[in-house]
Amino acid sequence: MKKFLRWPTWVILGLLIIAAFIPTSTLFHSTKATKAHAMGSTTSPTISLSASIVHPGETVTVTGQGFAIADSVTITIDSSYYAIGTLSCDSNGNCSGSAIIPNNSIVQGPHQVTGAGTSSYRVSSLHLQQVAQARLSNSTE
Repeated sequence: MKKFLRWPTWVILGLLIIAAFIPTSTLFHSTKATKAHAMGSTTSPTISLSASIVHPGETVTVTGQGFAIADSVTITIDSSYYAIGTLSCDSNGNCSGSAIIPNNSIVQGPHQVTGAGTSSYRVSSLHLQQVAQARLSNSTE
C-alpha cells in the first residue's frame, strides 16, 4: 500500500523536470533567432547651438545627431509653447538648420532648449543664456 501512495510524487517530480527543459528545447521553438533593431542611431541624441549666449531676434544654427532616420525634430525653448524651429534628419539621424530666438515671448536669463523627434520621441536638451539687446540712445547736450 505504501508503494501505491508514492507514485504521485514520482509523477509530479517527472513533470516538473520535463517542464524545466521545455523552454530550452529547440523541439518547441524555431531555431532562427530574431533581432530587434532600433530606428536610426542607438545612441542618445544630442543638439548643439552655434552660440550659448544669444540676443532677442538673433538667428542661431542648431545641429542635432542621434535622432531617427528621416525624423522631424522640433526645437523649443523652455517648453513646447515656444517652438523656434523644425529640423529634418537625414538617413543617419543627423540634422541642422537655423532658428530665431523670439523677440518678446521669453525673458532675459537662463533657458532650456530642447530638440524632440516627432516620430522617434527621442529628446535632447541644453542650456542657453539670453541677454537683453543693447540699445543705443541719442543724447543731446
